[in-house]
This record gives sequence, C-alpha cells and structure tokens, in this order.
Amino acid sequence: MKKSFFLRVLSMIASFFSNHLNLFADACERQFTLGIIQRSGAITSPGYAADERDEADGRIVRTALNTIAQNDPIVNMQGEINMLPNVPAMTQVIVSNAGGGAVAKTVYFLNEDIFNATPGNNGSGEASISNTYGDGWSGNGYNQLAKALSAQNGIKCYGLTLSFVTTSTGNENSSGLATAQPTWLMASMVGSSQIPKGFVLNAGKRNTQYLSGTMTISGVFFMNSLCQLSYVVPAGNTVTLTVLTSPLS
Repeated sequence: MKKSFFLRVLSMIASFFSNHLNLFADACERQFTLGIIQRSGAITSPGYAADERDEADGRIVRTALNTIAQNDPIVNMQGEINMLPNVPAMTQVIVSNAGGGAVAKTVYFLNEDIFNATPGNNGSGEASISNTYGDGWSGNGYNQLAKALSAQNGIKCYGLTLSFVTTSTGNENSSGLATAQPTWLMASMVGSSQIPKGFVLNAGKRNTQYLSGTMTISGVFFMNSLCQLSYVVPAGNTVTLTVLTSPLS
C-alpha cells in the first residue's frame, strides 16, 4: 500500500513538472518566433525596423504565417450578410384542362398551405388543374418569405400581371380576362372568413392590339402571411400570374 501511494505521488510530481516544462517550451518557441518576425520586418513598429539582411528569415516567417492562416478555423466575414433572397417577381401558372364537365374555378395565390387552396379538379377529373409556382417549392418559398417580412408589412409589391391564353391554340383569351375577378383577400380572424378587396379591371393597363388577354395592375401593395390573391380561370385556359416585387424601370 505504501509503495503504491509513493508511486502515485511520484507520478503526480512528474506530471506537474512535465506540464510546466511544456508550457515553458511553448513560451520559448513563441518568443523565438516573435524575435524572428521582428528581425525580418514582418512586424513593423517604431521599435522594430525592417532588416533587409534577414530576407531569408523573413521568407521563413511569411511561410509560417501563411500556414497558420490556412489552418486557422476562424473565418472573419466582413460586414453583414442578408439571408433574404432578392426575388424580382413571384409567378404562378395555372393550367385548367378542357373536358367533359369542366367549369371555371377560383384559384389562389400565396399561403395556400394555411388558407384557401387551388382545387385540383375543374369537374373533368382529378389533376385537371395544375398549379405551378415559380419558387420551386410549390409556393412554400413565397409563403416563408411573406412570413419573414410580415413584421414589416410583408412582401412589398409594385404591381401584377394576369395573362389568359387558350391552351389549345395559344391565343390570348380576352373573355377569360373579362371574367377573372382578381381579388385581394385578407384573413379577418372571425369565423375563418376573409375580407375581399377587389381590383378594378378597368384600371388595369391592357394593350388589346397585341395582348387582349393580358392585364397589368400598377401600384404598391403588400402581400403578407395573412393574405392571398384569388382569380377565376375558365376551363381550357392557361393563366400566368406575375407579381412584381421590384419597381418597374
């Protein structure tokens, strides 16, 4: 027992001196490296002028510093990084097929995961209406952007364009546009109802000479996590909605 006790004591003493010797060696190495850096001019200060005769030492020190920098786990990023994407426009394309029993249907833009959802059936069968968002995430990317910006009123929009085309011919469809009834909807928080605010079709800009089925509404409005856009799509039509989130130049 006594022998074991003395061995433990000797081991602790040896460990103590070993640790302190390592610290002393590290301190000496740092002092030596600092001395070389100072002599080579790698550090410029009033007390240490660059010495051209020690160019070889300077190269060694610069190599050592580069090696340290390359292995340094700390990355210093200058300035702030904005993680919100720059989205010039939000888009949605609705294709409503023609077929037996197909009728016009009201479709929705934004926040479909919480509020109204665009139907997938226009009366002619399942998947007779397709709904494609431009964010690549079935609209969920736009939804998250609206949530992120809702503390500041939401996504600032500068206008929207609706374009109606007869799918089978590719021709502009003015009659589809005439019955579109685009409406801005805000959740009322009372009985799952929404407060409508209609856009006046006559206020939209239309060049009927070229694009009879296209209308642009210019003006600033906000899309947040509590609102949607709705519009009516006839059967046999392809409709493109573009919501501008940057000012028109």
